[in-house]
Amino acid sequence: MSNDAVHSSLTSPGRIEQIELTDRANQARRRRLPAVEEFSLERIEDLTSVRAEWRALAEAGQNVFGTWEWADSWTRYRNPEAKVAAAVCRRADGAAAAILPLCIVREHPIRLVRFIGAGPSDRLGPVCAPADLPAAIAAMRRHVWQLLVQRTVSRLYM
Repeated sequence: MSNDAVHSSLTSPGRIEQIELTDRANQARRRRLPAVEEFSLERIEDLTSVRAEWRALAEAGQNVFGTWEWADSWTRYRNPEAKVAAAVCRRADGAAAAILPLCIVREHPIRLVRFIGAGPSDRLGPVCAPADLPAAIAAMRRHVWQLLVQRTVSRLYM
């Protein structure tokens, strides 16, 4: 199919209306989503510094692969070359609401952000109470953006 044919199929009157309807439906769906609390992010490079908070959050999340002990063992023995890039999500009052157990691994020439425990674990994600998961995921998006994009841009251009 030529570029002109693709362009005309995408810009035909019926197709444009379909795209506009889909866009309006997506906007309406976004407006119906409940507002999530925005957590502040605190980067941690030493897992021991948040051990007590991590344990409390892991208990609330009820996931053995979310425990501090699992993350510590994985980083020391399973993948010691991974660079810890975890973060604590904090509420406005400073209380820990979630731990984002992330690390950076290099698979040349690419840097990957992975969950600590990747490989042998079958349930990975933010360590938090189920009610805090949507806000923790939103914070994780910001954190990964900062890890991969902002750091790369600042290194290249600053």
